[in-house]
Amino acid sequence: MKKKLINFNNSMYIFISISILVLMQSCIKDPPEAITELKINNNSNHIIEGKVYVNNNIIEHFNLHTESIRIMKTYGGKGGNFSFEPFENADSVVVIYDNTYSITHYKYNTLNGASKSILKLSNWVKLKEEKYYWEYQFTLDENDYNEASQ
Repeated sequence: MKKKLINFNNSMYIFISISILVLMQSCIKDPPEAITELKINNNSNHIIEGKVYVNNNIIEHFNLHTESIRIMKTYGGKGGNFSFEPFENADSVVVIYDNTYSITHYKYNTLNGASKSILKLSNWVKLKEEKYYWEYQFTLDENDYNEASQ
């Protein structure tokens, strides 16, 4: 009785199956990186300093000269639309005008702080929206300065 050492049909079937799986895996694309960019615009005649706080600790600091724009944050991640908030972990931002007047922007309590909080995305203007890119801008102007100087 003859014994077959290799069953050609089974070996070929296994080889073709593995090859197809490898080819299919290489055709799957990674999801694109989604980017959200936040810009702060100083549309006033005052020099602005900002201090971002979490539990009374400054975690970020920014300066804006008159009539300037600064890219504050760029959020990125794989996949489609994802939610975020400006200065995600912050509980407050103190905005100082000309090193003289200041006003606090709160995430949740707007009764004691700025009427237009920088920590609420609803106060940002959406400048651009594409499939995987969003751009928002927050503008500080003379009205914000006047509110801080009262």
